[in-house]
Formats: sequence, C-alpha cells, structure tokens
Amino acid sequence: MKALEQLKEEYINQLLKNHNMTNDSTQKNLFSKEDYERILDPFFRVIKNNPDCTIEELRDEMYRVSGLEESVRHFIRDRKLAPTMSISYGTNNYKETLSIGNIRSKYYYNSSHTLYDIASVSKVFTSISILKLAQLGVIELNEKIGKYIPEFENIKDFTIFDLLTFQVPLKSERISKEDDYDSAFDKLKNIEVNSDFNTNANPYTDMGAMVLRYVVEKASNMKLFDFVESYILKNADMHDTKIVKAKSDFFIADTNNVYSFYNDGNIGVRNDIKPGIVNDEKARVLGQNVGDFAGHSGIFTSSDNMAKFAHALLNREILYSKVLEDMSINETGREIEPGKYRQYLGKLCYSKNPILENSEVYHPLSGRTFGSGGWTGTQFTLDPINNIFFFMGANRTNNRAVLLGPEARKNMTEKGLIYTDKDGAELIRLEDGSEIVNAVRFAWDRDEAVVHPALRLALSYGLLEHIYKEDIKDKSNSYVLNRKI
Repeated sequence: MKALEQLKEEYINQLLKNHNMTNDSTQKNLFSKEDYERILDPFFRVIKNNPDCTIEELRDEMYRVSGLEESVRHFIRDRKLAPTMSISYGTNNYKETLSIGNIRSKYYYNSSHTLYDIASVSKVFTSISILKLAQLGVIELNEKIGKYIPEFENIKDFTIFDLLTFQVPLKSERISKEDDYDSAFDKLKNIEVNSDFNTNANPYTDMGAMVLRYVVEKASNMKLFDFVESYILKNADMHDTKIVKAKSDFFIADTNNVYSFYNDGNIGVRNDIKPGIVNDEKARVLGQNVGDFAGHSGIFTSSDNMAKFAHALLNREILYSKVLEDMSINETGREIEPGKYRQYLGKLCYSKNPILENSEVYHPLSGRTFGSGGWTGTQFTLDPINNIFFFMGANRTNNRAVLLGPEARKNMTEKGLIYTDKDGAELIRLEDGSEIVNAVRFAWDRDEAVVHPALRLALSYGLLEHIYKEDIKDKSNSYVLNRKI
C-alpha cells in the first residue's frame, strides 16, 4: 500500500484537476491545492492517527470532527430557521443521512423518510426526463417546440434546448389557485417572449420547465409523472417519491402559514396548505390537482429517496456519463461586461458561480457539478466526477416569515417588533402578541451552516475511500448510515 501522504496527495491533485474540468474560464481556479489541503487535513489526521480503526469507526470520527451535527443543531434548534431538516450526503459508495426536528415542537419526530415538498428541485426530474428522451432517440434537443406542442404559438420556433437552458426570457398571465386546469393551461399556452427583459436580470424562470412538461408528454404519450416514475423512480427504488401525499404512512413536513411582510405595511399570510398539498399554486393547479407533475415544482420525496436518486445517477443507471456531465455546462453565463456574468445556469439547474455567496454549487466540487435549490427549503447537489452528492429537505416556510422588505424591517425594528432571542433566533412580534421566526436568511445561511460542511465531509469520505479502496470494493450496499439528533 502506498504511503498515506502519497495517497492524500493523489486525491488532492485529482480534486484540483476535476475542479477545473470546465470550458468556462471564469469557473476555473476558484480553489487551490492549499485550499483542498486546508479542508481535508483535519479528516486526514483522523485516518493517520487511527491505523487500527475500521472504516466505519473512521467515518464516525470524521463525522464528529466535521462539526456538522453541532452546526445543524444550532441552525434548527437555536436559530429555528426551519422546524425540521433531513439531509443526505456521501459518495457513490456510501450514503449517510442526518435528521433533526425542533425538540420543543411537535415536529421533533423526523427521519430519513420524512416527506418534503422539494419545490424547484423538482426541475431536475424534468431536465432528466428531457435528456432521457433525447438519449433514447425519441427527441432531439435542437428540435423546435412547435413540433410537439404547436398550440404554444408564440414560442413554437424556439428549440427544446432554448427552454432547457434558460435561453429565452418568457412571460405569461399570472396563474393562481383560483384557476382550474383549463383556464391555467389557456394562460400558459399563450406564453410569450418577454421583450422587456433586462439583459442584466436573472434569466432563471419556472416557465421553461412548465412548457417542457408538455414536450415530454407529447413525445412519450405519457403523463410527465408517469414518465418520471417509469424511467427514474423505479430505476432508483424511490418508493417514497410522489406528487400527492395528503395521506401517507410517513410524516409530511408542513409548509403552511407562510408570512410575507411588505414595504407598504401589509402582511400576507398563506394558511391553506395542508400537509401533502404542494406549496406552489401553479404546480397545484396544473399538476397535483389533475394527478400529474407540472414540471417546475410539485414532487414530494425524502432524504432517503434522494440519496437513492443520487446513487442511481452517479452509477450511470439513468443517464449516460456524457449526458449527465453536460447538465452543468454554463449555458446562460453571457457576459454583461468583461469578466462579469449575469448568472450561471445549466439544463434546468445551476452551474458554478465564481462568487461563492451567489453560487448554488460549492466551489471545491468539480466543474461538472450541478445544483438546484427549492423555495420551501430544499437543495440538491450532484458531482458526477468526484462522485459526491448532497440533499437537504427542510420546511422553512412553515409558520415563518419568508419575505421581509427593507422598509418593513426598518419600521418594525423601530417599533421593537423584531428582536433576537438568547439562542440566536430572530423573532417577529405580531399585533396579537404572538411571535414567528424570521426565516428570510435561510437560503443564504444554509450554505455555511449545513450544505458546505456536509459536502466537505462527503469529500473526506471520498479521501477515505481512495485510501482504503480495496477494502471498500464490492461492499457499497452495506455502507448506509442514518443519524438522528
């Protein structure tokens, strides 16, 4: 066996090579060899200082050293940024889940099978459905939309690829919960190019995925969710994953009582979302109410199932390597000015943004990594080169503020209606004297508190596997660990 130091050097050199595996120069050299050594050294010392430990014992110690458990506990139980959270992460050989609820609430009973409304992370399933049809030779990405859905008159001359990669700024009449399916579809089929789109604006939109849903259905002669079930879920043994979960043997994370505080002084409260009802109104009207998946949002799943999904992708059981690895290519990073881009987007997913706080993809991962985030409090990362994955299920919308305008915050602070408690949670006092947690910072703070520590741990498990690869070979199915805190 090679010396440990030599094996570590090999692994870091490979990570560095994989990091720069991108054609976009702005995505290269965001992480240095010294950076990799810095994040991996604490975990390497565990391996080096414990030569007689089993692989399972080493993983336990690496988990402890990571500080992930303490960070997640502070995020959920102290800061209360979501009632529950269940995360899964690991490598193509190993998956680990960590589940937590607020011990002072009824949401404490949480597990790897808790079902979450994954919101926009659902777009990944639409993207893979389109790519699967292309892989099967049923469609071509350069075909025009009108070939499959000519009733979408205003965009019929754009290609599937255009919509898959956010190339076309779209707009339509607003679809709301008051619409039935037919009225909502009439609005959607009149979708058109947004001629007022500011080229500096974020091109990310739900509408491309909503239209591509109908491309899948026309090309396959199946409902979108039936296609997802047949070509993705069954392959990955994802029995928890559904579109309607009003009744379930598993706990469904509640997303109801969503508070928005506007600058004009108004307070918006959405309190009609029973567990199992999709939070997004468009997804409800166009998808769940008619027993289908609307393409942009609407899937309920668990951290256990998303780990299975990741393993099926990493083991190339759903898409070919090139198809999977090309998902992350930055297709919409057009320059606003030299060296400055407006956004980094792949195929209905995010590519790596060079500005870390704006990036859905953690910088140490390979240049072929894609990420996706959901409004309800979810995140999915897949690195098909380093064989690393991460999923976070959380319900940050439940009984929490998700929007707090700057003027509203200023006025409420002056009135003493916003304060931080002794544990670090920011609370908003309502007129009736009750309090809710301000979860507006969730999407930003989750990275440092949860996503990045878990991915660093997954990379360290990759180091362990590189060192002990002969011992791990052919034992991947036995390496599953569920942790609960």
